[in-house]
Amino acid sequence: MRKRITRYPGITQDLVFGHVMSKKKNCLELLRRAYPELNLQKINVITQYDGNIGLESKNFRLDVWAQDDKGRIYDIEMQTTNMQNACSITLRG
Repeated sequence: MRKRITRYPGITQDLVFGHVMSKKKNCLELLRRAYPELNLQKINVITQYDGNIGLESKNFRLDVWAQDDKGRIYDIEMQTTNMQNACSITLRG
């Protein structure tokens, strides 16, 4: 009898990452661990944010866009490279 191997999607897959990070509690915890010195209390989260800066610029998509109660913006991206799977967080503003 053969064993059936079931593979489950991991956090690096777009739908899973977006679903997990769309929960404010999860996203806030990630940001608190990345930036403990900011003492974050509250955030707003938008997943799969599509944007365009101007007429001559390219469109862009952010995996997760979060803004805290002080107006700081966080771009949270899942990076899958030959290195290890990593989550990249950029603080803007």
